[in-house]
Amino acid sequence: MQKLVKISFIPMDWESAIEHCKELKESNACGYSDWHLPAIDELKTIIIGRSFLK
Repeated sequence: MQKLVKISFIPMDWESAIEHCKELKESNACGYSDWHLPAIDELKTIIIGRSFLK
């Protein structure tokens, strides 16, 4: 049985975000087990070209 984990879209501190990703990873949330916080270079590739940067 798959454990239900709430995916949060609320602001949180760094430690809470790391713990949240750990819970998502351990529960295989949404069928994925590679949840992580992006490093700065990875984050840049995610947000480049998005309308909020223009």
